[in-house]
Amino acid sequence: MYRILCFVFAVFYFGVFSANAIEKSPSVFYPLPTQTQGKVYAAKSLFVGDAGGIWLHDVHGKIRFFDGQTILPRQGSILSDDYQQLVYLTNAFWTVIDGSLNKISTNDVRTRAVDLPVGTVIDKIGVSGKSIWMVSKDYFYTYNTQSLLLESYTLKTLTHFDKSKRVVVNDATFGISKWVLATNSGVFLSENHSFVHVPRSGDDYVETLF
Repeated sequence: MYRILCFVFAVFYFGVFSANAIEKSPSVFYPLPTQTQGKVYAAKSLFVGDAGGIWLHDVHGKIRFFDGQTILPRQGSILSDDYQQLVYLTNAFWTVIDGSLNKISTNDVRTRAVDLPVGTVIDKIGVSGKSIWMVSKDYFYTYNTQSLLLESYTLKTLTHFDKSKRVVVNDATFGISKWVLATNSGVFLSENHSFVHVPRSGDDYVETLF
């Protein structure tokens, strides 16, 4: 059982926040049955469509659309390729392909948005506001979809208590002026393109930021 801390951030300039700990097992799959079609889809991500409906990203990397009654397509995927890491923002999907962040429209038109440093391998991707965030072994990258600015933050400062423990980023969000990371070893705030630990978060496993 993990302790999931739900953080409500009040004043980021001073790192002030309140936390509520909840005992809960981390959820991974969200089964969505469609009895009339005789199928059950195991989705690992659900995205609310800009014009309504829900996009399903299943455990096999396929994308389908649920309009409240029917899931389409019944076979295969709306996209021509399967993607294990995928997020949704502004009526488009975003993923990293061959070292570049790509934008894929809902009608499967792919556009390269920005190149990452050569050799970068992305372990996790997410969305906060109008930005896409990405995590590699040593860096945290953010791409603002409005300004088109790519920024990087070192993760080499993500150590606390047990120096031999590898700190893993589970979630990220941007608030007022700082990026906030939820990790398996507490919460960290961005500072001069690196991160500092928030003492009040302790060494707890933090899965999700709200």
